[in-house]
Amino acid sequence: KQWYQRRVAITAGGLEKLTNQLKQCQSDVIVYQEQIRNLTISKAALSTEINVLSQKCSDLEKSCTDLPRIRKENKELQTRYDTLLEMYGEKAEECQELQLDLNDVREAYKAQIEQLLSKVIK
Repeated sequence: KQWYQRRVAITAGGLEKLTNQLKQCQSDVIVYQEQIRNLTISKAALSTEINVLSQKCSDLEKSCTDLPRIRKENKELQTRYDTLLEMYGEKAEECQELQLDLNDVREAYKAQIEQLLSKVIK
């Protein structure tokens, strides 16, 4: 009888220990499930970021292929701009000279009119 009671006590203690271990395992499972959920969310966010960055990379690669053409167009436009700027400068100078000539003609015309008026008045 004593041996049986000891055996039941050991078995009851073992059962309690197993129950505690089971509860600990269940707690661990809950923690691991939460970690899996968080990692899944992080994975989705990182996948989205990878897609965005891949698109940006693709756009940059396309820009890089367009760069030589754009540089050529820019050089041509710069040449045209420089030519037009030079032509404008020449025309502005010509216009200024013509205005000076016009002022000289006006002064000469005024002098002629004054001369004629003075002759008419005398």
